[in-house]
Amino acid sequence: MILSIVHKVLAVELPNPLRAESIAEVIERVIDGLMWVATPLATIMILVAAFQYMTSGGNPENINRAKRTLLWTVIGYGIILVSRGIIEIVQQLLGAPASPPTPPLISV
Repeated sequence: MILSIVHKVLAVELPNPLRAESIAEVIERVIDGLMWVATPLATIMILVAAFQYMTSGGNPENINRAKRTLLWTVIGYGIILVSRGIIEIVQQLLGAPASPPTPPLISV
């Protein structure tokens, strides 16, 4: 009798909150989310760097700060852009099957 009660308690199913079947699918969804955030953020940071440059007043320190802002924005966005390609290369090197395309996070 006790064994049947324990069996019924342990048979609870938990729904998958990620709606992903593999870790590769989770990583792809994270990258898609990063793209949704990074694209407008990179645009804003480029405008910030332009504003810093225009308001520097010829001060070399402020000009260098604007250049660093622009440089790190381009580097960061470039890493996010090539991240999907890096994942494909690593999967091919490890012999993992190619993951199917994931549906978009927001469906219209």
